[in-house]
Amino acid sequence: MTDITTIASTITAAFLASFVEVVEAFTIMLAVGVTQGWRPAFIGAGLAGAVLAALVLLLGPLLSLIPVHGLQFAIGVLLIEAEAAGGEVAAPIASQVISAGYE
Repeated sequence: MTDITTIASTITAAFLASFVEVVEAFTIMLAVGVTQGWRPAFIGAGLAGAVLAALVLLLGPLLSLIPVHGLQFAIGVLLIEAEAAGGEVAAPIASQVISAGYE
């Protein structure tokens, strides 16, 4: 089930989601820099990066303890619930996520 289309769409979605977050972070930094000065903006950005790096180093290895099949099932159930609440594209995605957990 891992073909080039699946891989490309997953990478594209992750890249676009990360890009949105980067734009949001730059917007916040620009707002702080213009209103409070650039030094607090750069100090805040540096501290945020340091805290993020520390959290990734401390909690990152714990991700290997999460069972992948259980996580895929939980995400599939949440997608089905989102579809029941009015989303129209969640059900096909949910069925793929759930079935991927049992292959």
